[in-house]
Order: sequence, then structure tokens, then C-alpha cells
Amino acid sequence: VAGAGALVFSHHPALYGTGLVLALGVSFAAAGGLFLVPALRRSGVTPRTPVLLMLGLVLFGVGGCATAPEDPALRIEAERKLALYPEKPFRVRALATLSGGGSESRFILAAELDPEKRTVKVSGVDPGSGVLIFSADSMSGVADAGLFPQLPPQIKRVFAAVPGDLARIFLFKGEDLLAVRGKAGYIAADSRDGVVSVIRADTAERRRGSFPFRSWECVYRDSGRSADYLNHDGGYRIRIADIKLQQLDRRI
Repeated sequence: VAGAGALVFSHHPALYGTGLVLALGVSFAAAGGLFLVPALRRSGVTPRTPVLLMLGLVLFGVGGCATAPEDPALRIEAERKLALYPEKPFRVRALATLSGGGSESRFILAAELDPEKRTVKVSGVDPGSGVLIFSADSMSGVADAGLFPQLPPQIKRVFAAVPGDLARIFLFKGEDLLAVRGKAGYIAADSRDGVVSVIRADTAERRRGSFPFRSWECVYRDSGRSADYLNHDGGYRIRIADIKLQQLDRRI
């Protein structure tokens, strides 16, 4: 139980699920052998009955774990719903609200992203005065500019992480999916980078890690024109609305 339980602390969905199933399975099997079987014997049940009961439970579990073949139509639908953003370099302009630690900051988000190189350049501008609040990129971090030197240290750390957050939000492709499963009312899919996608009629959700060790999650609405991103590791949220895209002809 301890060995399998260690996998529960993994951030990878497959390892987490395997550890959880193994830990629970061994625990219930031990509990059945220690308490259920003796109780049945004391009640006068014949010796063969507990064995047949346990064998039936095992066969039921094995049958329940059988993987159904993937429906190609579900994969096509999942890839279509997740094709929200360009695969070539593009520019993003949107209204963003960053909240966390009891504070909130609103700014105009301007970013350039290259999906192939996975590079991000981003600036935040105060919507009222037009003053540059911060600028950052995925290579060199945050550059002091505008109001940035006067910001609290915790806000500076968050702004420094924004390029990585935007890469998670915008830089993904539907064809990176490994397994696609149809559920009641939604489609669930796993990707190569360990991200789980949940696709519903009016929303799409992507998340990394499983509760209670989830790293981040993002919910997309209006065909990707708004995104609600929550960074569990950093303890902050970025809400992006009125997203406008412009494809670029050059590499970033």
C-alpha cells in the first residue's frame, strides 16, 4: 500500500491514477480477507462461498477495467474543439485581470507567441493612463519598465511567470492528444505532456495534475475568445477577455 500510495503524489495523471487504484485495491482486498471472510464463516456460510464471492468481485473488476476501442469521431471532434489558436506565430491583444494574495491588477495584454519555438513576449499596459506596467519574455524574464520598479515583490514574481502562463494557455494543438474518451455530456482526452482536456458543448478545459496536487487549469469560453486560468502552484488567477488574434508573417 505504501509503495503504490507513493504514486498518488505524482503530478502525472497516469501515475496518479495507477497509484490510487493500486492503493485502494490492495486496501479493500486486505480488509475483505481480514474482516469479510471471517464474518461469513461465522455466519455459517459454506467454505466455497467466500471464494466464489471474491472470484466474482475480481472478474467484475477486470471486466470493468477493460478499455473500449476509441471512437474516431470523438477524436475528430476533440481536435476540432481544441483548435482554438493559430499554429504559426501570432499576436494576442486582450483585457486581462490578475488576482491573487488579496490584490487585483487590470491591464491591457499585448503578446507575441511562436508555437513552434514556444517563445512568448508580453507587455502589460495600464488601461487608463496607457503607461507600461511590465514587459517580459520567455527567454530573459521581466524587464524593468514603466511602473514595474514600484510594484511589490510578490507581484513582480507573478509578472515574471506570465510568459510561461501564456504558453500554457495559448500554445497547444489538438493533434497532441493520446487517448480520447466519451463521457456523459463531455469528451475527456489525455495529451503527450500530461495535460487532461475536458470538452463540453460550450467550454473547453485543460488542466495539469490531479486533485489535490493540481498544478494549473484553464477554462476556455466563446471559442477561445475568453480564458480563465488558475495557477495553483503560484496561487493566482489570470482572467483574459475579449481576445483578439493577428497572425504574423515572421518568426518571433
